[in-house]
Amino acid sequence: MEFKQYPSYKKSGVEWLGDVPAEWNIYPFWYLFNRKEITNKTQEQLLSVYLDRGVILHSEGGGMVHKPADNLEKYQLVEVNDFVMNNQQAWRGSVGVSPYRGIVSPAYLIFSFNKTLCEPKFFKYFLRDKGIVDQFMIASMSVGTIQRQVKGHLLKTIQLSIPSLIEQNTIANFLDTETARIDNLIAKQEKLIELFKENIIALAMSEQINGKGKLIRLCNIVEEIHRPTQLIETEEYVALGLYNRGRGLFHKPSTLGQDMGDSDFFYVNSGDLILSGQFAWEGAVAMASNTECGCVVSHRYPVLRGSLVNTEYLFALFMTDYGDYLLNDSSRGSAGRNKPLNTNILLKHKIRMPSKEVQEKIKTMLEQKLKLEIKVHEVIEKLKEYRSSIISHAVTGKIDVREFC
Repeated sequence: MEFKQYPSYKKSGVEWLGDVPAEWNIYPFWYLFNRKEITNKTQEQLLSVYLDRGVILHSEGGGMVHKPADNLEKYQLVEVNDFVMNNQQAWRGSVGVSPYRGIVSPAYLIFSFNKTLCEPKFFKYFLRDKGIVDQFMIASMSVGTIQRQVKGHLLKTIQLSIPSLIEQNTIANFLDTETARIDNLIAKQEKLIELFKENIIALAMSEQINGKGKLIRLCNIVEEIHRPTQLIETEEYVALGLYNRGRGLFHKPSTLGQDMGDSDFFYVNSGDLILSGQFAWEGAVAMASNTECGCVVSHRYPVLRGSLVNTEYLFALFMTDYGDYLLNDSSRGSAGRNKPLNTNILLKHKIRMPSKEVQEKIKTMLEQKLKLEIKVHEVIEKLKEYRSSIISHAVTGKIDVREFC
């Protein structure tokens, strides 16, 4: 698909906009949006704004959104197609056009569109463009390390260049189709990894059901690893975190020792099996690779290695239904998601000793899976880059997509 520019452009007179398509018009923010504040709607569903996803149901935040207040009377009503902005995180892109009706905290700003000039499904893409988000940052004042509060008098004067309603609709329809195509390609790539993972899980579970090995307590074939580190205040450290549902590890930002908090920390080596002390019951388990060597985890992350069994098999086992049972039965808590893992209980559980052949096969499959993940992630990143680029170029008039609609 080859895109052309618009037939002609004009100078916008606004430095950050530069040249814009000749038929597009320029309006100040205040002319396109109307601030609204409707409260005392406590029975409505809770919404939030996620950096990469826009407006979402609070329940779909995966624990990564703020806990709601006990009293919801001051929470504000959001109607379908309202523009919602996190007052302190807009500069990072925490904005979106809502596909839902619900309520958000008082920390958000809600706007309705000027319907004579604005097509919400176009603005769903437009308002999350980096150039627009940069303007939200300029309109914000710093109130902390990652918070910059939007100032109304600066927000109102942001100049925006948009096409006619008909053209907005055309661009939005094109982007809906093209992004769906790209997302489908990404999903297919992710499915490759998921299928590979399912084969590993099936083999590990089959050995527990049909294997000939004896039942043996984990404490007899597994050891807990402790590599304590004395943090140096002026040195930087990279701490690790775990996603739930077996989705792997992530690296936290590099942090000075003096800012690491009061926890005890331990070094990680390649091949370590790391469990979340709080969320192992949700499948927050992963194996460290070479990229995690030298990183640290707090005392809240137990680290295991196999002694008489391959660590790779143990990792695969924890991804099975039986592994899920072991982790849940060993995690005790009284309320909600707070169910700390008790490693003493976990290591007293018995598993069937897997054959050497199965252990080696799973080790090989995990190595193959890692190589596949690297290739797939490269493809996915390129697709995501293309997705972001085509959205930005279409909504800012850098390319003309009308002939494809």
